[in-house]
Amino acid sequence: MNEGSQHQEDLLRKVDTWVESSGRALELRTARTLKLAGANVVQVSRRYEGTTTGQRREMDVYAAFTWRAAPGVDAQLRVSVECKSSNEKPWVAFRDEWKTLPSELFESSFVFKNGSYTGLTEPLAELWRGLPPFLPSYAMTHIVTADLGARKPSDGRNTAHDAVRQAMSGASALRSEYLASQSSHQKRAHLVVATVVTVAPLFACHLDAAGHVVTQPVDSLAVWEPRHDGRSTLVFVLSENAFQDFASDLAHCRDVAAASASANV
Repeated sequence: MNEGSQHQEDLLRKVDTWVESSGRALELRTARTLKLAGANVVQVSRRYEGTTTGQRREMDVYAAFTWRAAPGVDAQLRVSVECKSSNEKPWVAFRDEWKTLPSELFESSFVFKNGSYTGLTEPLAELWRGLPPFLPSYAMTHIVTADLGARKPSDGRNTAHDAVRQAMSGASALRSEYLASQSSHQKRAHLVVATVVTVAPLFACHLDAAGHVVTQPVDSLAVWEPRHDGRSTLVFVLSENAFQDFASDLAHCRDVAAASASANV
């Protein structure tokens, strides 16, 4: 192998390493997972305007599952995904035993849910309630990055919660885009969920009756996060493997809604 070929091979290895370590590979795999699950629209690195700062930001992965909710009425279940590729520090989510959870986890699964008129999104509660992913096993009050004496010094950032906030930011922007484009002549149904995909180990933590800490590894959970109106919404946090089932579950819910709408025509 000559010197030029060796240099090219070394450069390729460095680029491959960068693509993986930068998180771009995780974004591409996440987008592929959504596409293979049946998402109608998938986009990587979708640009949007932050609803609070007005600054241009980037949504790691965006997807939309679409169907016809009624004659002449399009429906969309849109997904904002934040991807985190660092696995150096575990993410630990906590459940507060004194927090009163809403009786309807289903309604809290959406950052936004709106129809142009009554009867478009309301039936989804009956169709989807109790179906995954809208019945999370773990609904947690907050999530933190555990600094377990990692080799790199901590910068004090809670990257786990930052990811949750970023996913919510993207989802809120999708809501704003929908409202800005709505018109009386266009009939639509629109739902938005916020999601984080991470390769960091996930743990759920709570206190038992005796006050002892109980920690267990999990593949998925949901974290309460305030939305635009101050009310809390669930942000879904999943491992890369668990996200495959999550994407398939969203596609299944879309198919259930489409079949029901078709039967009622």
